[in-house]
Amino acid sequence: GVLQVPERPAARRHRDRLEVVGRRRRGGGPFQGPGVPRIVSGPLATRDAALFTDLYEITMAASYLREGMNGLATFSLFARKLPKERSFLIAAGLEDVLNFLRDFRVSRAAIRYLSSLGRFDADFLDFLGGLRFTGEVRAVPEGTVVFQDEPLVEVPAPIIEAQLVETA
Repeated sequence: GVLQVPERPAARRHRDRLEVVGRRRRGGGPFQGPGVPRIVSGPLATRDAALFTDLYEITMAASYLREGMNGLATFSLFARKLPKERSFLIAAGLEDVLNFLRDFRVSRAAIRYLSSLGRFDADFLDFLGGLRFTGEVRAVPEGTVVFQDEPLVEVPAPIIEAQLVETA
């Protein structure tokens, strides 16, 4: 099943501006697609990328696995409120997002750390060892003017993957 999350009216209004910029190939290949940027930016260390989130997200992912919840979910990135002196943003950083998702994995060191917390069962920790991002990325193109409450990026993915990358 698909997790149904109520949509904000502003997000519905601007959804037509989002483009599919990358899809993960089956078998773990790189993101591909006409919108995948060829821009080079600064390095992003992703060795323990799965820990670029908070404990709440990991705990939620564990509960989804325990309860057998594996439907699709979509998480959106948007600016809820802009500073008074700003009326818009310029979309940037898409390459970093795609690289982060391409390289997303839970390292052995991260699994050892999570195990040391005593909060997660062995089934979940084993599951994390093989987890890779398999979802899709929809985003406005680099350099696009974006307004308050307008999605910059949306990530439809299996709920456990979407939950773990939501706040990263």
